[in-house]
Amino acid sequence: MRLTSLILLITITIVRSTFTTKRSKVLSPPPPGSLTMPPPPPPPSSTPSAFRSAVFPIYGPEVKKFALLSSIKFFIVFVLTITRDTKDTLIVTQCGAEAIAFLKVYGVIPAATAFIALYGFMSSRLSKRALYYGTCLPFFLFFVVFDLAILPNKDLIQPSAAVVEKVLGLGIGSSGSSGISGISGISGISGKGARAIIGLLVSNWTSALFYIVAELYSSVSIGILFWQLANDVVPIQQAKR
Repeated sequence: MRLTSLILLITITIVRSTFTTKRSKVLSPPPPGSLTMPPPPPPPSSTPSAFRSAVFPIYGPEVKKFALLSSIKFFIVFVLTITRDTKDTLIVTQCGAEAIAFLKVYGVIPAATAFIALYGFMSSRLSKRALYYGTCLPFFLFFVVFDLAILPNKDLIQPSAAVVEKVLGLGIGSSGSSGISGISGISGISGKGARAIIGLLVSNWTSALFYIVAELYSSVSIGILFWQLANDVVPIQQAKR
């Protein structure tokens, strides 16, 4: 998890460099006596080979932009892979595989709906740069807080199995069986059906919260965090190559 937080920090730093590069080019004043912006710099004087033109037709200042965007995509996908595998492991080992479907329906879908509404509200009021940071930073802050504060102290902030069973009226089993489709020994929650799954999720709410946030990140990481930035900083003529 600490590696995930470090990778996200590196990604934000690279994004700032990308926006800075674009801004410096946009705000550069035209030369004296010229009414229009100067044309883009020509390719290098040496004629590129046919292989270079077919495989890597990127020249001059475009190489830096390509390297920055490639690094951003690599780190975003890297964090996506780590969080995707971690969220499933936490839920299966602590709550059972049955809890995944429950979380997707009653946790991920409402959270995704709220995120779409909030993102639409922000997109109509913020600049593209502020919108990107406003979308990325909440995930970054959550993963950092989860790694440094929530996960090490989960036994202190999560309710015990006995308290959850008492509140939900599940009844404490003497054998320690969870009663969920034959899965036993998970959190000491007894009972059957949806109430038992709810009990497991409540007693392990930190893992359930991580699962929901990681699912949201997997949905917005490539489509919004990367391609929105790429469409903003790469002109159409460069995108064709």
